[in-house]
Amino acid sequence: MDLTEQIQAALAAEPALLFPGSNDPENPRIYATRTGLETQPNAQIVFGPHSRLLRLPSEGALITLAEGARISGAIIDGNKYSHWPEFQDLGKNDVAIKMLNHCVVEDCVVFNHPGIAFFTYGSYNRAYRCLAENIGYIDVKFGSMNYQGSRDKWSGDGFYFRGTGNIIKDCEAYDTIRWDYCSSHS
Repeated sequence: MDLTEQIQAALAAEPALLFPGSNDPENPRIYATRTGLETQPNAQIVFGPHSRLLRLPSEGALITLAEGARISGAIIDGNKYSHWPEFQDLGKNDVAIKMLNHCVVEDCVVFNHPGIAFFTYGSYNRAYRCLAENIGYIDVKFGSMNYQGSRDKWSGDGFYFRGTGNIIKDCEAYDTIRWDYCSSHS
């Protein structure tokens, strides 16, 4: 069931949200949504244990954190294998968690995602204890884990942080098709 409209309405209406879990590790509560979710400035978003945000086939950033927003405990299943063949050109613009400025992302996991897991061009963002795994779309589009410059559009990074004063601490990245960590600028 697509919950995009309901989740966006809740994000727009409330500055603090808890997405409850299922209390069952074998049967997590699934929040299925398409891309385009946006938080309020200074929002506080918490995902309870045994909950999962499932990306339904779509293009763009799954969730954008506005200025000063915080997200904690999110487990995002990028669901990239279900995007093919309808969405053949997913890649670097198809982000799981996009941050503007002064955002905090903690204890979040992004896996099986077609684009970048954690992304910002903003400044003074912080990521703590996060995990990116199986990121990028080259394996789906080309059936290969071989990164080439000609395939750059469909590549994926674990943590792509640009801007100034950003911190990535105690985070891990595995099986990203391009870079685990990319920290450009100052």
